[in-house]
Amino acid sequence: MKRGYKFLRVDNIIQWILICTYVAAGLGALVDRDIVIFLLVVQFFLGGWQLLSGIILFALTKNKKRLNYLLTVLAYFVIFALGSMLIAQGIFKETKALMVLSTILVPMVIAFWYFGMTQVDYKEVKQQKNPDAPDKSHLQEEILDDGIWE
Repeated sequence: MKRGYKFLRVDNIIQWILICTYVAAGLGALVDRDIVIFLLVVQFFLGGWQLLSGIILFALTKNKKRLNYLLTVLAYFVIFALGSMLIAQGIFKETKALMVLSTILVPMVIAFWYFGMTQVDYKEVKQQKNPDAPDKSHLQEEILDDGIWE
């Protein structure tokens, strides 16, 4: 994964921006249904960026996790297309629940899965790149153990 470090760093920043916007739009959509359109626009750009990221990082690193992600996205597109055709043929009835599941919830799960994968890879590569840098993960545990939350 060292090969893709520079791209991974840029990818990390762009995904943070898109994910934060996505979460804000999702929370806004709970309050105002008109924001769902904005949510879907953000989802389109987030999904497009993540797909491009997955392709680039897989090409650079041949990482099996990226391949699994790309195959999952392919499976989603195939199932979504088949479902759309079955609905158009009148074999399945279109429902709001099915629309929300297929257009928002499943892509959301895939997006957060890929975002988490990217975060883990970025932290690992950053640690490999700077092996002398102190590991600060223990600080979080110390803060939680300080009794502040009790």
